[in-house]
Amino acid sequence: MKKENMISTKDLTREKWLELRRNGIGGSDASVVMGKNPWRSIQQLWEDKT
Repeated sequence: MKKENMISTKDLTREKWLELRRNGIGGSDASVVMGKNPWRSIQQLWEDKT
């Protein structure tokens, strides 16, 4: 991953962190995208992100 695609969360408020998390795909979303998460579907992920 290119460094410019990474965001430091060190000094973020919880609200800002959640906002950024909703606007991209994070590590915990990867298993959903790959169809390996038994607790969330790709549809649920799409609904969360849109």
